[in-house]
Amino acid sequence: MSRKFTVAICGGGVGGLVCAVALSRYPDIQVDIYEAAHQLAEIGAGIGMWARTWRIMQQLGLDRDLAGIAKASSDMQPQVSFHFRKGDQEEGKDFYTLVTPGGMIPFHRPEFQSVLLRHVSPQCRTHTSKRLKSYTHSPIGHGAPSTSPITLHFIDGTSASCDLLVGADGVKSATRATMVRELASQAAAAGRHDQAEELQRTQPLWSGIYAYRAIIPMETLRMQSPGHRLLTDPMFYFGKDTQLTTYPISNGTILNVAAFHTQYDLEDTKLDGSWTENIPREAVLRDFSEWEPEIQTLFQSIPQFNRWAVVTAPRLPTFVCGRVALLGDAAHAMVPFQGSGAGQAIEVSLF
Repeated sequence: MSRKFTVAICGGGVGGLVCAVALSRYPDIQVDIYEAAHQLAEIGAGIGMWARTWRIMQQLGLDRDLAGIAKASSDMQPQVSFHFRKGDQEEGKDFYTLVTPGGMIPFHRPEFQSVLLRHVSPQCRTHTSKRLKSYTHSPIGHGAPSTSPITLHFIDGTSASCDLLVGADGVKSATRATMVRELASQAAAAGRHDQAEELQRTQPLWSGIYAYRAIIPMETLRMQSPGHRLLTDPMFYFGKDTQLTTYPISNGTILNVAAFHTQYDLEDTKLDGSWTENIPREAVLRDFSEWEPEIQTLFQSIPQFNRWAVVTAPRLPTFVCGRVALLGDAAHAMVPFQGSGAGQAIEVSLF
């Protein structure tokens, strides 16, 4: 029996798992998922899906299971996605309602990932506690065939091999870093020194934005304010240097909250310290102290937030180098305001 073609997916997040589901349709391909965490954890807050991404879920046969954890329109008729409101004043003001085909389909990320895991082929091998450090392979044209295996080198000192590597290892991607070094070396060898120098400046940078994330049971907010609009309505609130996005997830039983504070003068800078940390609500209230009462009520229902530095990745000239490809934040880490990050990762996973 001939050896199967092997695909290594570094990263077991949404993009990596959708890629594994898509490849599960091909029995002649052996898929290995390498995840840095000690388990393929179903973690996270809310994730919004638009009609374009939902059609991919249908193509992959995931729509029936996903419809059990979120309300999705079967005919993609126009629906309200978000109400827009100016909130940084004593009395807020509605100013726009966004209507899109099928609306925005909201998921609780752990539930979404659970569905993906159920659809990954049983033949797919998963390897946890495997954080990629770098990869090596024999360069084409130096006496080695282009089919020579790619060797994966992990932080724990172990290694593995594959025929094709998909780097879905996030904004701190070791796959991306290794690819950039290889592309820069190729450019320098070809005399394209300006391009080589530019590639060396493609490390992820802080956008100047902090995201304060939380999820709370709807019942908690209902006890504070029985008629609060956030019990039912997906909302975008806007203010000076601040923004708040909220929408129900988990079939309306949980509220997803993401507040943002932007320091424009710090855009495209390097961030010292941790990219994520838990902070008390008082730290968030300082940035939103002038906001309307309904937002103060919301924040009083949340004892603690998780603060995320929103980091972006400068554009690369390509996301593919030989038999290595980048996916998701490893390729195109972006700010979250259009809810397109996961959608693009899913789309690239299929195509």
